[in-house]
Amino acid sequence: MKKSKLIGFLVILLVLVGAGLIYFFNSNKDDGDNVIDNNSSNSISTVSNDKITLIWDSDTKFEISVDEIKDLSYVVKEIKRTNDDEEIIDQYPIKGVTLKDLLLNFDKKIEDLDYIRLTAGDGYSLEVPNHIVHNKDLILAYEIDNMPLKENTKPIRVFIPEEEAMYWVRNLVEISMVALKTNISSQNNNKAEKIIFFESLIKNFNAVEYDGNSDQKAIKTSDLFNDIELSESIYLLAVDGFEKNEEFKTFIEQYILTEGVNTPAYRGPDLPRGMHVRDLVWVFSNKTGIFSVNRGLEIFDAHKINDDSGINLLELTKRFNMKTSETYLLEASDGYSVQVTHEDLEKGIVYIRRNGEVYSLFEDLPKNTSVKNLLFITPN
Repeated sequence: MKKSKLIGFLVILLVLVGAGLIYFFNSNKDDGDNVIDNNSSNSISTVSNDKITLIWDSDTKFEISVDEIKDLSYVVKEIKRTNDDEEIIDQYPIKGVTLKDLLLNFDKKIEDLDYIRLTAGDGYSLEVPNHIVHNKDLILAYEIDNMPLKENTKPIRVFIPEEEAMYWVRNLVEISMVALKTNISSQNNNKAEKIIFFESLIKNFNAVEYDGNSDQKAIKTSDLFNDIELSESIYLLAVDGFEKNEEFKTFIEQYILTEGVNTPAYRGPDLPRGMHVRDLVWVFSNKTGIFSVNRGLEIFDAHKINDDSGINLLELTKRFNMKTSETYLLEASDGYSVQVTHEDLEKGIVYIRRNGEVYSLFEDLPKNTSVKNLLFITPN
């Protein structure tokens, strides 16, 4: 009896040992869960389920995994991060695929694009304008400094060498692309039908402290643009030429700073700093533009009428692609209005008086064409 029990115990022991050996060898076999990245010094990495989404002109969508991106031809670039004095404070190599090469994989050409929008997993969204898209390499990096991306940077980080770090979007999940022929927010494709003067418009609103700062006053974009019909894309232009197209759903939840430094400014307490725009001169959407006369004086040549200096109205309408008309209506905040001809525009200016009020003034025209608190101009 004792002998049979001993034999049974040995049989069970042999079975357990055999099962353990089988598990050991199978668990160390390359069965596809672990793969060799042939482009990264034979380092072993786990297959990732991370993907990014590519949207072409809103109606064509592709998905591609990071592992599929790694199978494409890669580039290695040395990235230099500088401070405000252009001194190099950090330098490291990155490895990834250019957007140009990635698009060729889907039979698309980067030359056909107007601009792109990069979106991160946390909702951060940034537009890359036309001149950068066409003239700079946009690299979708999956290695930084010879190491895989960290968890808060995955699945992809964007780099555009020699461009501001604001474009180096981490945690990239989506690239939305707008082709040249369908750009809905292009200034060249949309004629302005009304120009509203910012300094007169904001007098209708009570500004509040911005983010608890008593030195900064702001108005909610949802209030400021309440009576203005906006499209899905809002175009912003800064004095220094910086351009940005913002999505309506993002724009309408932010603020326009009216007092403080670098105002007017597009801000939001929860909006990533890279999405802010300071020194706003023009906000345009759905054929209506809001123009800051104070900031406009920095980008237009001054025209003088007697002792007053301002912006020539004809130049203003041409600069912002206003629809041409035989006559134009100029209306004040209180509803007072005058009508002038297209020829008269060349004789007129819009300017700011010392009290901060916007006025129009025309050479050799009656005094009643000098509109106090000029709110807007529109073709008749």
